[in-house]
Amino acid sequence: MLARWLALVSILVVSTSAAHAEDAVPYVPPDFLSAVPPLPDSVNTGDALRLDLAQALQLAVRNNLNVALERREVAVAGLNIDVARGIFEPELDASYAHGSSRTHTKAPACW
Repeated sequence: MLARWLALVSILVVSTSAAHAEDAVPYVPPDFLSAVPPLPDSVNTGDALRLDLAQALQLAVRNNLNVALERREVAVAGLNIDVARGIFEPELDASYAHGSSRTHTKAPACW
């Protein structure tokens, strides 16, 4: 049991040290990824919109109809929760009171 545990620990130590060695070398993308792709001849280069990745993602999310619909669904679900917590069930209140009183009449003269 101890031997298995030591073997597992040694494997973990070796794998983490190898991972740290790979982190020291920065990633360099291939040439075809770092070059700007050419535009078709029919496109005016003055009218082309140049975007970095963050801008392109932001524009895509903003103009995506599915994302807009899901945002609306979240708002509707929030309203459904408010409706479910609302007091729409009828309430019935009842009370009962009973009382009695005795009035003493004038005592007879024989007392």
